[in-house]
Amino acid sequence: MGTFKGANRRRSVLSSPGAQLRMIIFFCVLAFVYASVNLYVSHAALKELSQQMREQVAVSDQQRHDVDLLWNQKSEELVLQVGLLTVLTLVMLLMGSLVVSHRAAGPVYHLEMYLKGRAANTIKRRNISFRRYDLFPALAAAFNLYQNRFDPPDASGSDNEAGSSSGVDAPGTQA
Repeated sequence: MGTFKGANRRRSVLSSPGAQLRMIIFFCVLAFVYASVNLYVSHAALKELSQQMREQVAVSDQQRHDVDLLWNQKSEELVLQVGLLTVLTLVMLLMGSLVVSHRAAGPVYHLEMYLKGRAANTIKRRNISFRRYDLFPALAAAFNLYQNRFDPPDASGSDNEAGSSSGVDAPGTQA
C-alpha cells in the first residue's frame, strides 16, 4: 500500500483496525493456548518424575524433605522461564501479525482510498500499484485491467502508470 501524501496521509498504525485486530488477537490467543498447554504438560511431567524419584530413592525423611524443597525450587524456576518465554513469544507474534496484517490490509486500504478519491473526483484516473511485498498483487493488475476497459485513460496521456501524481508512492517505496 502506498502512503498518501498531504491531507490523505494515513496517521494510524492500523489501516483496517477491525480486520487487523481480529487477526492479531487470533494469533495471540493461539500462541497463548499453545504456551499454556505446553506449560501444563511440562509441569505435569515434572510432578510425575518427582513422584517416581521419591518412590525409588530410599532416604531418610529429612533428606527426602531437602530433595523435595530443591525439586520444588527448580520446578518454579522452570515455570518462570517458560512463562517469560511465553511472553516473549506473544510479543514477537504480535509484531509479526501486525506486519502480516499490514501486508494484507494495505492493498485493500490503498484500493479503497483510490476508489473514494475517484468517486469524489479529487484524484485523477491512474493505474494503481501496491508495495513490492504486499499480498494480493494480482488485485492491482485485475483492477487496472478492469479500469482500462471501462474507464480508459485520457487521450492526452495524463494517465500515470507509476501512480506518483496522485500522491501515492510507487511500489516498493515507503514514506
